[in-house]
Amino acid sequence: RGVSGETLVEKQVKVKTSLKAIFATVKLYRHLLSCDERDAQSVLDAFQTLLDTGSFEDRKQMIGAMRRLSARTNLYPTRLILKEPPEIRGVSDGGGGFANIYRVLFRGEETCFKVIRYYEQVNVERMAKFNVLIDSSGRAALGDFGLSSVTDPQILEWSTQSAMASKGGTRRWQAPELLKQQETEQGDPLGVHNTKESDVFAWAGVCYEIFTGRVPYYEKRSQMAVLRIIVQGEKPTRPDDNDEAWIKHGLTRQMWGLMEDCWAFQANNRPNAKAVVARVEKDGQDTRGRGEWMDAFEMRFQKWAVAVEDVKDAEFWEGLDLLLARAVPLETRNPE
Repeated sequence: RGVSGETLVEKQVKVKTSLKAIFATVKLYRHLLSCDERDAQSVLDAFQTLLDTGSFEDRKQMIGAMRRLSARTNLYPTRLILKEPPEIRGVSDGGGGFANIYRVLFRGEETCFKVIRYYEQVNVERMAKFNVLIDSSGRAALGDFGLSSVTDPQILEWSTQSAMASKGGTRRWQAPELLKQQETEQGDPLGVHNTKESDVFAWAGVCYEIFTGRVPYYEKRSQMAVLRIIVQGEKPTRPDDNDEAWIKHGLTRQMWGLMEDCWAFQANNRPNAKAVVARVEKDGQDTRGRGEWMDAFEMRFQKWAVAVEDVKDAEFWEGLDLLLARAVPLETRNPE
């Protein structure tokens, strides 16, 4: 039992109930986002611990709250700040329109570091192909979530920059329903929101790049031309039969059929992620080794600044309970 006399489970239930109420109520949510800088840092650190340990069910709401709080205060979870940045030597191994990628040795691990180049404006069209990293076994991992977004309509509704915050991605990879909303809802505070179905559409676009070496709709250089053909339901061009995609890079008729299904114009006609995985596995046996990232490689870096045992300690939950009570006073939680 903690100082309050409540058991750990009772305290966890109490705090999680408070968080759900705050996220579900505009008035309470605004109080949380307007907390002072000292409390904002504590909130970000506590929320990051909950995310890292899977201790709160609604991750999207929590990530959305952290994004809004960070944008207002220019603060970030302290564990995300490198206190021992590696020394970068030599030339970069790659790069995009806004950053260079360097291979460095960090804490005994060979690691890729993205070093941002600052510009007033960047061409996000050039970013996509550098955000999928491949290990020695040929397995892929996302190296950047900058093109993705949080599906958090209520939170985005309260932000004047919601449309920009929620778009995620570039036109060549975006589903038609997202582009149609961008065309018809300019100025709408709700903006446009990625969904699981639009993610499946985008995944097929990445597959197209992998097999063909070309971006979707590569024949069209104009962004407006790309938008027009996507909202009309046109799919990326099928490679010719003698294309290297079939001969050299492993594209099969079954895989192309899956990609076309993922590009279905109506979102509800696209397969879900589970069905996609099942069809990919059915198309061929995976003979690759485990690779460097199969054992939750990224978590080695996530956990070095966070004590996972914290969430098993009643004091952590008591501290978070007091923090929420201070950031969102009890009197504001009473119904009007």
